[in-house]
Amino acid sequence: MKTIVCAVRGGKNSEPTVDGAIALARDSAARLVFVYVIDAEFLAHATVGRHSITMPQLQAMAEFILLTMQVRAEEEGVSAEYAIREGQVQEQIREYVLDAHPDILVMGKPSHQEGDDLFTHPVQNAFVQSLEEEAGVQVILM
Repeated sequence: MKTIVCAVRGGKNSEPTVDGAIALARDSAARLVFVYVIDAEFLAHATVGRHSITMPQLQAMAEFILLTMQVRAEEEGVSAEYAIREGQVQEQIREYVLDAHPDILVMGKPSHQEGDDLFTHPVQNAFVQSLEEEAGVQVILM
């Protein structure tokens, strides 16, 4: 069975990516895995809240977001799972793809709204090219 991995952040701008990945999985009878990366680097600079308290809260929030996506997929007849990773976003997506060997990786495109993008076009294009070469995965930007 074909496997599609969809890297998501969970915000409103992720909805077209999630919907597109669900439709792609449905149309190709593929298994779908949503991957969410918690990049808590900012906690090293925080003056309130401890990492040991804040990380479980971030993990619970991520799980809630992913469960919602999983239900949406299953309502469309798509078998869906999810994975939560911790660390730098590009590094964790790369590691997940190299470990899971999916057929397709779906990612969102930069929205160009200030403060909303993890990737600029040049950074994302370089990342996509390196993943396609290194992992042999087809990357689809939605």
